Amino acid sequence: MLVMISKVHWNVEDQDRLVWVGDDQLEYTVKSGYSVLNKEDQMHTSQVFKLLWNLKIAPSAIVHA
Repeated sequence: MLVMISKVHWNVEDQDRLVWVGDDQLEYTVKSGYSVLNKEDQMHTSQVFKLLWNLKIAPSAIVHA
């Protein structure tokens, strides 16, 4: 974690803003969020979502889970 934090470069002349790093446009879209979830390095997360959505329970219970 410390290695990741030490790689952050601060530019004090720019205004602070939130940036989505899931696509090249630096702007969140549902498509870019879905793409991030389906990347191979996110395989475990994708498997959990697949398992949840295949359960035969109410959709509201799945979303809550």
